[in-house]
Formats: sequence, structure tokens, C-alpha cells
Amino acid sequence: MAPTVVTGARATTVGLQQERRIVEMADEIFGYDDVAAGAPTLTILEKRSATQRAGNPVFKHLEDEPLPRWDTLAQTLSSATQTNGGAGGFLPTNVTYFRPGDLVLIPTSSQSGGEYLKVVTAAAGASFIVVRNQTGDLINGGTAANAAFCLIVTNLNEENTDTRQIKTTQEAVQTNYCGILKTPVGASGTEEASDLYGGPDRSYQRRKMGSQHAFEQEGAFLFSKKSEQTGTGGSKERTTGGLVSWITTNVTNANGTLTAATLETFCQSIFRFGSKSRVFLVSRRVASQLDLIAEGRIQTAPAADTYGVQMSRYLTTHGTLMITTHDMLENDYAGYGIAIDMANIKKRYTRNSEGTRDALLRTNINAPGVDGWIDEYLSEVGLHIILEKAHGVLKGVV
Repeated sequence: MAPTVVTGARATTVGLQQERRIVEMADEIFGYDDVAAGAPTLTILEKRSATQRAGNPVFKHLEDEPLPRWDTLAQTLSSATQTNGGAGGFLPTNVTYFRPGDLVLIPTSSQSGGEYLKVVTAAAGASFIVVRNQTGDLINGGTAANAAFCLIVTNLNEENTDTRQIKTTQEAVQTNYCGILKTPVGASGTEEASDLYGGPDRSYQRRKMGSQHAFEQEGAFLFSKKSEQTGTGGSKERTTGGLVSWITTNVTNANGTLTAATLETFCQSIFRFGSKSRVFLVSRRVASQLDLIAEGRIQTAPAADTYGVQMSRYLTTHGTLMITTHDMLENDYAGYGIAIDMANIKKRYTRNSEGTRDALLRTNINAPGVDGWIDEYLSEVGLHIILEKAHGVLKGVV
């Protein structure tokens, strides 16, 4: 082969065979895969050891509430003397909340200071009998609007009477599932035998897919909706119920720019039950608006208090918000913040002869005759959210 002749001074790209050039390659591959930054829910749960084995992929718990004390009027109370639930009389929306002997207060009654009634017979329609103005002249009461609140204050009983009617609440069964998540990686035997920048590819891919698997768990814990269906192979396939789909009671819609008043309303609802502290996962948009409205009230939280994730502390009379940004809250969720009571949430996982099925690394699962390898991270995990009313969702921040 005739040589290639080059005229003039040689340079890095002139006269020099490019294959001779030694590549200045850092012996490390850098990626956007910081698990603590990208999956704070998962990191927080694991740092505080809020994990528990599930002996069954379907896990349940019972929740109960006190007997209701507040109800609303099912119709306008327009008569000051009527003692039954006929037209214009006292009739509550939920008749079953009441029983004979209840002392009921209508705070917004036209009667000065509200009207107190004594329940005589708690039944539907006109059969709901009361004594009007129980603490006054026992005859004349006031009037009140449809849907006005009424409060079961206490009960009153005559001397030497038998016990009163028994009422209890029935426990509610809450069910969620462990879903199976798989994150595989593989390569040919030849690829594994090759010298590569960044070290052996198998080790690198394991680390990379480990982070990917953590993000897939995080996505399930945030956005998944619980389900149990029969798959095409005839076996069950399950998904766990995540925070956004599970929390339905305390949902506050900002409908625009976040204001101090909206934030206070949100805190009023989420701190009604549970502990006095909430981890508040927020989008960067919400975080920026929190910085603006909460200037002077946000404190940097000590590392020991943050479950391994950088947080700020926002103090309110209702309780404390431990705030951290969550970069999965973007696009359609860019206006979201999720408040979690860490005392009432757990990560659940299954376990079998291979070990704990939570980011379990299963190696060499390829067919024996294949000239290559396949490894896989496998999890069978679910989010156990207890006392749904102890958590909350803020949305609609623009």
C-alpha cells in the first residue's frame, strides 16, 4: 500500500493517525442517579427503618373512628315549635348518628346563643322527634338554614332510668398490595471480556440499574394506583396504591399562586389527626413560592432530624412541616406538594428462600446455554399508608 504523504507541519488532526491519540478519559462514568436526591420518599422510609415484611402480597389493616359529633340539617328548620322531622322541622342528614337522650346544639340558629334540642326518637323523616329549646322554655326554638351544622354536645338522662341505646362504629378494612418490580440488565460474553473505560461494564450497569430500580419504586410510591388483576398468564398482577391516589380527604387546591392563607388552610387539615410533624415533598415550583411567602419562618433542619434527606423546617401553630424538594413532581405534577405523617406510613416487602424481595439482586438468571449474562433487581414491595386523614396533598400551584 502506498504511503499517505502530508505536506507541512504535523498537527493533532494533520498527518497524525487518529488511532494513535490517547484519549483523555476519566476512569469514571458520571450520571444523574443520586438516589437520595431523586427518590426522597424511599430514602426517608429506609433511613427511619419504617419497613416491615409482608407475609402476603395483599396486606390490610383496620381503622376506626369515634362516633360522629357533627352533622348537618337535611332541610331548613323554619318552625320554632315543631317537634318532629316533618316539613319545617328538625331533621339531620345522617339519622343514624343520633339516639334518644342526645343533647344537640344548632350554633347558627336564630335563637340567641344557638338552640339546644333533646332527641326523643331518632328515626327517618317525620318520625324524628325532639324537644325544642331543651335548655329554655321547652317549647319555642329558633330557625336555621338547610345544611346548617348541628353538634351532638353530650347526652342527658332522667334519674332511675335504664341504659340508653347502644351505638358503635364498625371498623373499616384498608387494603393495599405489594407489586412486583423488575429491572434487568445483561450483556454478551464478548462484551464482558472487553477492556472498557470506566471499569467492568457489569459492575457499572449493576450500580446504574440499582438506581433505576430505586426510582421505579419511588414512582410506584408516588403515583401508582392499587389494583389486583389476572394477567395474561393466568396469575395475579398487583400494583400498590401510592400517595397521590391514596390521599383523598385532605386535598387543597391552590388554584394559582400559593398564598400564606392557602398554606394555613392546608396545615389546618393535615394536622387534625396524627403526629405534629409532616414531611412535605414539594415540586421546585412550590418550593420557590414557599421561599417567598414563608420568609423568616423557614429554618434549616439539623441533619440528625431529616431522615437522610436535606430539609427545611417550617413552623406553624398546627405543626411542623419538614420540607424537601422532589424532582419527580414535574410537568403535570409541578404544582404539587405531598405531606406525609411518617408515624403512619411503612414500606412493606415480601421474603422467600432467595432473601428479602426489596431490591434483591438476582444474578445469572439467563438460560444456561447463553454466551452472556443477565442480572436483575427484583422487588415485591408496597406502601402501607395508615390513617389516610393524617396525610395531605397540595395541588394547583401555578
